[in-house]
Amino acid sequence: MNLREYALALDKALRWNKPFAAYNKDIGHARVIVSLAFAHAKKTILLLSNRLDPELYADDDFLDEAKSFLTKRRAKLRILVESEIDPQHRLVELLREHRDKVTLKRVPSDVQERYDFNFMVVDDKGYRFETDRAEHQAIVMFNSEDGQHAEELIARLKGGFRNLEGQAQELDW
Repeated sequence: MNLREYALALDKALRWNKPFAAYNKDIGHARVIVSLAFAHAKKTILLLSNRLDPELYADDDFLDEAKSFLTKRRAKLRILVESEIDPQHRLVELLREHRDKVTLKRVPSDVQERYDFNFMVVDDKGYRFETDRAEHQAIVMFNSEDGQHAEELIARLKGGFRNLEGQAQELDW
């Protein structure tokens, strides 16, 4: 499946609440997943990111979808980063316009040493999970047919996020 087919399949699955499971092998796949996840999110996105890679999170298409998400009445975007963020990062500029809907915190280095992964959870419908924070490769699952297992996994990711968030430090952005 080429990148265009991948994007069409994911968009269709998210639009119609159909199952989608895939392996996200590179930055191109990551861009598709992240942009479409923001496009279809209804309420909450949790994002644990090493550095908010500008190649992924400052792309024009992504920023358009992020802006659209943040204009939704009930939208909440909670971001945890593991490294310093450039104050001129294009996403941070957008986030400043929606401070009432965004939290941005940094996970302390000693806490980061306890795990290697990064992830994103979209509402209660799916996730993108990188087993290695230094790579763009990820497992992607939305609207799983195995409802109970998927709900438990999403609940565990959300719990892990809350745990890290509780140890994270507010950023001055």
